[in-house]
Amino acid sequence: MRQAGGCHNPALPFREGDTEGNTSSRVYCVTGANGLLASWLIKCLLERGFHVRGSLRNIEKGEPLRHLAGVEERLELFEADLLDETSLPPVIRGCHGVFAVASPLPSSHQDEGGAIDLMTAAAINLLKACCDAGTVKRVVFTSSMFAALQVPHEGISCLSVDESFWTSPEYCREQRMPGWSYMAGKTEAEKVALEFGNENGLEVVSILPSFVGGPFVGPHAVSSVYLFLKFMTDPQDWIVDFMRASCYVHVDDCARAHILLMEDHRAHGRYLCSACDSSIAETLNVVSDLLKSFNVPPPKLNKELENTEILYKINSTKLQDLGFAYNVGSVHEIWKETMMSLIEKGLLKQKF
Repeated sequence: MRQAGGCHNPALPFREGDTEGNTSSRVYCVTGANGLLASWLIKCLLERGFHVRGSLRNIEKGEPLRHLAGVEERLELFEADLLDETSLPPVIRGCHGVFAVASPLPSSHQDEGGAIDLMTAAAINLLKACCDAGTVKRVVFTSSMFAALQVPHEGISCLSVDESFWTSPEYCREQRMPGWSYMAGKTEAEKVALEFGNENGLEVVSILPSFVGGPFVGPHAVSSVYLFLKFMTDPQDWIVDFMRASCYVHVDDCARAHILLMEDHRAHGRYLCSACDSSIAETLNVVSDLLKSFNVPPPKLNKELENTEILYKINSTKLQDLGFAYNVGSVHEIWKETMMSLIEKGLLKQKF
């Protein structure tokens, strides 16, 4: 872990009366700019008058962002790879805050366990660049609810989860549940990010969203929306098992929560972000009814649902104590808006 004198940034969050409190003077970086959450976050930041720098591995994939309001004056896109530390300084230099949304995943030919090494290396590279920039006051690090859920849990009774819960990578390796390496990787990367911040004088706040749904900017189904689409059209067993943790947050609420954690000087540590919980059986009923209403055939599962109880209740009181309120609080509405966007973009086919 780097401790070469720490960061020399004025590591103070924005406060009322701060001359930098004018949104038009602040520059924020968003990594993984073409992703579901990152692209919507960029949209929200531009609407609020901020200048935004978006990073992505392939600059051509940023084309959908160029149609957002405020792009010409206040959005710059950079080609950068979190695993290539030399590509990051031009993106970060001059930024007041960084939203670390992107997270690399191992390619199909790599060992499943490689996710931990990739995610932690990416986190350290980005945070080093933030320290070196000399202007970054805070990093909001996007983790996942899966960095809190996977503790030894038999599913017999509903587990109430708050920020004190940390997923056990050892438990993930033992159980090898669908997505176990992703869960372990997100956990270790978040730990490394918070530890780096503490040791180097850089404010790092982490946010742990549940499944993110709703409308999306680009033409393709990515991140959570890809899982939503697969659950509706080709519900393979691993997808059903992975989505048994049926906890959801609307993409706009999740983006607003990110901005709050960047802007509010009281924010510290980690924050769960989830608006509603459901059992997998309840989710299936909601999805089936909605699909029928849109003239789309409902999904047919390959196996019986053995445990239909709610497995997790996510407690996001800490986030709400900052004054945050969810605008969308129902599983039905989140799935409905996701479906509408998928249909609009031709990714979910209706039958008339």
